[in-house]
Amino acid sequence: MAKTTIPAPALTVRSLIDRLFAFLRHPITLAFFKLLLGMLFILSSISKIENPAKFADAIEAYKIVPGAFVWPMVYTMPWIQIIAGACLILDIFAQSASFVISGLLVVYIIAISQAWARGFEMECGCFDLIEALEDKVGWRSIVRDLVLLGMSGCVFLFDRNGLNFWGLFNRKSQISDVKPTAAVSVSKKRNAKIKKQA
Repeated sequence: MAKTTIPAPALTVRSLIDRLFAFLRHPITLAFFKLLLGMLFILSSISKIENPAKFADAIEAYKIVPGAFVWPMVYTMPWIQIIAGACLILDIFAQSASFVISGLLVVYIIAISQAWARGFEMECGCFDLIEALEDKVGWRSIVRDLVLLGMSGCVFLFDRNGLNFWGLFNRKSQISDVKPTAAVSVSKKRNAKIKKQA
């Protein structure tokens, strides 16, 4: 007799979307996003701290920030990036850190888009220490920041907030929870034996 083969179920749009969401919320995927975003934003803040005058010129070149706000941004934004990046790398309040980074990326996208629309030929000043990333105002920089925004959005939507430290605290709590339950089960068995003997 010929063997009957059952055809594999066809991939539907719904199944593809489900697989995509399963991939995006997977712990390994989220860990990659957190480490990548954390390193990028920490590295991008180093040159801004070392050369604040250059960062101030980059902000003024966009011609959208009033002069009174330029230097407060110069002295605060790099440290916000460092703190948020460190939180992502250490897995501390990852959702809050990704929310902050998402806000920064939205600001960068708006600033680059308006500069590109106005025909400005300049460096965006976002990742000037990382040669592999496009740092000129244009569609490539916008796409780059949109991809990074998607990563930070995944961390915000699918990760957990709190002092996680990559699950170290959870493992300790699980170990501490196992010991009492084991002791309780042993005591119950002893009580049952005593009752039977009685």
